[in-house]
Amino acid sequence: MANEITISGALSFSKAGLSAAKSFNFNVTMSGSNYEEGSFSVPTSTTAIPLGSVATNGWLLLINKDATNYVEYYTATAGTAAVKLLAGEAALFRVDGAAPAMKANTAQVEVDYLLIEA
Repeated sequence: MANEITISGALSFSKAGLSAAKSFNFNVTMSGSNYEEGSFSVPTSTTAIPLGSVATNGWLLLINKDATNYVEYYTATAGTAAVKLLAGEAALFRVDGAAPAMKANTAQVEVDYLLIEA
């Protein structure tokens, strides 16, 4: 089979008589049959994201469930921050790296995630 993963999103604004909007929708072929999803309590030290049986990283959705604190995504536990999610924010992107990790800023942060092989 092909194109088993569907990825979509939208971004728009309207303020002071100005507005803009963009959206996208595309499909990606899943390289294997593994995925990992759940909640992850991110500590204030850089910690690997639980990969379960996912052998080939693909698409990752992160949702910061905290009402106050931000969390950062790292391409590796010894890497540098690549994505910052403020309280309540989400991000969707292709994972590049064998050991993706996260770190909370001030206090432990709960993050929902879905990682799909692609």
